[in-house]
Amino acid sequence: MDQKGFRSAARRLVLELIFAICLVSFGAEFPEDVTFATAWTFVVQHANLLLHVVIGTLILVESSALAMHSLKGKHRSWKVFSLIGLCFVLLAYGSGEGVLSGRGESALGMMTVGWLGAILVYATAWFKTRAKQKET
Repeated sequence: MDQKGFRSAARRLVLELIFAICLVSFGAEFPEDVTFATAWTFVVQHANLLLHVVIGTLILVESSALAMHSLKGKHRSWKVFSLIGLCFVLLAYGSGEGVLSGRGESALGMMTVGWLGAILVYATAWFKTRAKQKET
């Protein structure tokens, strides 16, 4: 993976993360005190929430692929950014399951931490590689 490819992947992840949060910011209010199956039924019946899950899964796959490609490369900073970003994405993704299984506010808080952390890490990677490209 070259510098342009890494920068492009980081930018795409930032935009996808922002889009994912926009999907759940508007729309259906999630029911409380329901079973896991009922919660998934609710998600499937609301397009915004279902698309949020689909985009979240896409983000997980893309961040995993970026980490794998970065580990094969020679740039140490790319490895650090991609692995830390993946950890934040895993935190957000795993916390989403917690929201569905009824852990409510604590899981939602952890999802927010994961989402914000991933955006900050990938945005920093995006701008750092952009600055390096301008120098060369």
